[in-house]
Amino acid sequence: MGLYTEALRWVVMLYSETLSIFLVSGFMYFLVVFIREKEFTVKSGLLAAFFFAFLALTKLIFAQVLTTCLIAGVIGSVLGRKRFYKRSLLVATMAYVLCVPYLIYTFSYTGKFPLWGTNGGEQLYWMTSPYEGEMGDWMSWTEVLQKEVPELHPSHYEFYTSVESLNGIERNDAFVQKGIENFKEHPQEYLYNWIANMGRFLFHYPYSFRNQTLNTYVILVPNMVLIFSILLAAVGIFKGYRDVPTEFWLLLFWALVYFG
Repeated sequence: MGLYTEALRWVVMLYSETLSIFLVSGFMYFLVVFIREKEFTVKSGLLAAFFFAFLALTKLIFAQVLTTCLIAGVIGSVLGRKRFYKRSLLVATMAYVLCVPYLIYTFSYTGKFPLWGTNGGEQLYWMTSPYEGEMGDWMSWTEVLQKEVPELHPSHYEFYTSVESLNGIERNDAFVQKGIENFKEHPQEYLYNWIANMGRFLFHYPYSFRNQTLNTYVILVPNMVLIFSILLAAVGIFKGYRDVPTEFWLLLFWALVYFG
């Protein structure tokens, strides 16, 4: 993560991404320590759970990762019955318990449980957008309602005006419903947008209806070196997969849930 150049830009900004990278690092470290300990201790497990819970409350996507890991941990513990699965489940359970006060708070206002946030639907909406030239990147309300991006499909303006008067919960539900509808009708466009999203994550490219600048190279060139190093490591892992520590596969699963 220290070689991810995009993160260097965020360090001096009040963005949640900077905090998230710190929390991811802390979670990964203490999770590995907890799993490798021969003698069971609460300290490292609780610290891993704390970082995971803090992360879920900082970035909504990690709340979904936490829920998925909790379900996977239950299945793994039932089928595998190994220390690896049980300790992973324990961390996920403690992390979820730490989030319960917040979930009770949101439930007291909305009557919905669990409600982690109200902006996930909008992200899903844009990720499933099926229109030509659009690549799944998020557009602001101003860009849509004031038509600052004239290339956007007119249906976006119509949909945004139809949900503008709704409260946050109702609006998020409308975005989720529309996103699911788009996904069912155009799954191939979702896959296309997902690939484009990975490109933006790694190379700062491509964006919908936006001209690229030289800043792209600031991210693209170092990240090519990073990706090449990852590919070399992947070859070694593939050849000696039997010797790879089990906690590596857990972290890989965790990362795949996040990127998926």
